[in-house]
Amino acid sequence: MNLNQKRRTKKRLPKGEPAPLWVSAQANYSWSFDFMSDALYNGTRFRVLNIIDEGVRQALDNLLY
Repeated sequence: MNLNQKRRTKKRLPKGEPAPLWVSAQANYSWSFDFMSDALYNGTRFRVLNIIDEGVRQALDNLLY
């Protein structure tokens, strides 16, 4: 029945030096996009594509699908 088996231990990664995050300070240099989905009260589902300018943190466009 193999009741006395060794438990596996988690392998730990070596600690690394934290690096600062790089953030662009100029507009239109780096963009990011993300799909989000939700449902209305009546059950109708919809998806939105969000496009954001990372330099100024401004939403460029929201497309409804």
